[in-house]
Amino acid sequence: MKHFIFGYGSLICPQSRSVTAPTLKSIAEPVIINHIERIWSARVLKGKSLVLDKNREHIRGWTPMGIRKRQGASCNGVLIHVDDEELERFDIREEGYKRHRIDLIDVYPHCESTGCNSVTNDLVLNAVRCPECNIVFDKAHKKRSC
Repeated sequence: MKHFIFGYGSLICPQSRSVTAPTLKSIAEPVIINHIERIWSARVLKGKSLVLDKNREHIRGWTPMGIRKRQGASCNGVLIHVDDEELERFDIREEGYKRHRIDLIDVYPHCESTGCNSVTNDLVLNAVRCPECNIVFDKAHKKRSC
């Protein structure tokens, strides 16, 4: 089964992703997701936000990133194609977060400062380096066109 992760915080960084999934070969494709916004989450304190065990003690005092739904907002990040094993590894890493489905209609490839309005969908998709992400962007475009 195909799985995709939207990375909006530390998962944007390749070195951070490789700690969790050292065998990950897919390209992290820049993306914009509509109707969500990046926010600071609750500070990590033992017994208050996340239960810290000895493996997570190093993050005590951190304030991780989170996202929330908000009409009209948008959030940049990366779209990462993962297999079942990699998804499981990321679920372990991101313990305390809830996984949510993102509607295809809200998924856009990130365009450079010139913007996407002046180029065709075909030109944008030709710039996408991740073949699996290209399929997602194409399906999203077709869904928006209906």
